[in-house]
Amino acid sequence: MTAYTKFKKKRHTQAGCKKWQNAAVSSSTNQIWQIKDDGMVCLEKDLGSYAMTDPDNLSWFIRWCEKNYPANRKALIFWDHGSGPIHGFGVDELFGLDSLQFDEMRKAMDASPFGPDGSARLDWVGFDADMMASVENAVL
Repeated sequence: MTAYTKFKKKRHTQAGCKKWQNAAVSSSTNQIWQIKDDGMVCLEKDLGSYAMTDPDNLSWFIRWCEKNYPANRKALIFWDHGSGPIHGFGVDELFGLDSLQFDEMRKAMDASPFGPDGSARLDWVGFDADMMASVENAVL
């Protein structure tokens, strides 16, 4: 659902889907994958089963990326379906079709190294998702 990139090297956490379109990605546990030019590499194979729409999981993933892949330039990409400021971002099929609301994104960012008390800064945040180009997103 979310991707953290340090330009050229991408990290992608996945979960929340009942069935993936490939045999490599598990639907029963959260995982972290690195996407390379020649394919995907699984960096974390079994993180347990947690809702991707829980802000604590998003901030954990951001901290994991910052610790394991420090970089001078940083971006956070939300990649899934979006429903704008009313219904939020993403749908977790494994946890009641929940979505990540804007206030929950803000909570996750505040608890991450990119929050107001954090030591790191994001160069940009992107949404590869429907209906996420609203003014409300700008405050994230």
